[in-house]
Amino acid sequence: MLCACRRLAAVCRRIDLSKLDAGALELRPEQVDLGELTRSVNGEFEPVLAQHDAHLELRLATRAIELVCDPVRVAQIMRILLDNALIHNPAGTRIVVTAIRDEARVRPTVRDNGAGIPEHALEIPG
Repeated sequence: MLCACRRLAAVCRRIDLSKLDAGALELRPEQVDLGELTRSVNGEFEPVLAQHDAHLELRLATRAIELVCDPVRVAQIMRILLDNALIHNPAGTRIVVTAIRDEARVRPTVRDNGAGIPEHALEIPG
C-alpha cells in the first residue's frame, strides 16, 4: 500500500511540474494559518512514521501564522518534503518540522538527518 501511494504521489508531482512548465498551474490563494496546515499534513503521516519508526517533532509558533497562499500547493510541498525525509533516511530517523514568522517572511522547514541536496543541484538555471 505504501509503495502504491508513493508511486501515485510521484505521478501527481510529474503532472504538476508539467503544468508548471506550461504555465498552466492554477493557484487559488486564500487566508491560511500555516500552523494548522502543518499540523494537518503531519497528522496524515502518523501511520507511515510509525511504520518507519521515525520520530516527528513539530516546532510551531505559539500564535497563528496567518498568510495568503494556496493551501493545496503548500500542503503538497510539505508532503513531498516529509516523504523525501522518510525515503532518504534509515528507520528510526528524527524529522523536525517548523513553521515560524521571521520579520516579514514565513518559513516552513523540514529537517532530517539525510545527506541533503548538493549545492549545485539547488541552482536555478538562468
